[in-house]
Amino acid sequence: MQERTGGDKAIFADHVNKFVEALLKCPEIAYAFNEYEATFPKYQVDVNPVICKRAGISPQDVLNILGAYCGGSYISNYNQFGKIYRLMVQASPEYRLSPASLDNMFVRVSTGEMAPLSQFITLTPKVGTSVDKRFNLYTSITLNVTPNQGYSSGQAMQAIKEVFDKTMPPGTSYEYGGLSREEAQNASSNMTSLIYLLCIFLIYLILACLYNSWFIPFSVLLSVPFGLMGAFLFIRPLTSLGFTNNIYLQTGVIMLIGLLSKTAILITEFALAKRKAGMDIHTAAFEACKDRFRPILMTVLCMIIGMLPLIIKSGAGAMGNRSLALGVVGGMTVGTISLVFVVPVFYIFFQKIHERFQHTDEEEVEVGDEDAAVVPAE
Repeated sequence: MQERTGGDKAIFADHVNKFVEALLKCPEIAYAFNEYEATFPKYQVDVNPVICKRAGISPQDVLNILGAYCGGSYISNYNQFGKIYRLMVQASPEYRLSPASLDNMFVRVSTGEMAPLSQFITLTPKVGTSVDKRFNLYTSITLNVTPNQGYSSGQAMQAIKEVFDKTMPPGTSYEYGGLSREEAQNASSNMTSLIYLLCIFLIYLILACLYNSWFIPFSVLLSVPFGLMGAFLFIRPLTSLGFTNNIYLQTGVIMLIGLLSKTAILITEFALAKRKAGMDIHTAAFEACKDRFRPILMTVLCMIIGMLPLIIKSGAGAMGNRSLALGVVGGMTVGTISLVFVVPVFYIFFQKIHERFQHTDEEEVEVGDEDAAVVPAE
């Protein structure tokens, strides 16, 4: 959360707290909290440079020693039992609880003697923010938001945008950090949609060259979405168990696109071959499905059996493996059943359109007739 006008941070913090309260009422959000605390007790550390110069040390040396005693400092590594361990030095908690502890923390001066830090440092009690953060040079307050079970991060981001527009005043803004920042930037870009459209167009051109038709490729392109429904229909009832539309399921969907497309392409290819052999359109579609049913069934069973170990296996990464496997199993099962019925329907429809608007003389010749001549179309 950013305050871009340079106003009072306390007022800005009040608005952020109201924003969090409104955000928690959204069903997409599991919980949200901020790390900002305006009344955090702390000490202001002032180092006297004049006394440091007289002792022959710098203020930075004094601060480094104070940081080592109170916050810890990395010294070295050491090997033991075949492993490397980091060696950190820090004062025990009971020796750094009050300003009087500075009398027992020492720094070596230029004469070689040890002087207590209390000679160089003055501590002043303060009440204020624990940490003053800035993001892109603006005053900022960090919020941690977690989507609710059954909702994606994209839905949570949309809820954040709607609540922000309703609750936050002008002059404030928000930006995401980490992986959410990458997701937000990709979501606001049209590049992904353009890439998908370009891929679909290139696949259409390849299928048009394969079938030598501008219409028949649609019987493949329009049938694949029917098969993909199986992956999401299969995973939807399992959302209560933690299975969501995550990156693993999306990877399985990409695999399904290839497998289901192959099935649709081969059914269409066999139907075209039988149509060129002299069969009518309906018989060619039926015979193509009949001939391809056993190879399709073998492919589906091999894929489903191969995914069973991912579903059964437990341990690290098991949830991701199960999301991928369940999506593929459901997609192959429902998708194959739907393609066997959908692809012939689309083929019959687009084959009729092809023969009506893109008819060629060579298509009059039956493959089995060696003495057939080219008959000009009327």
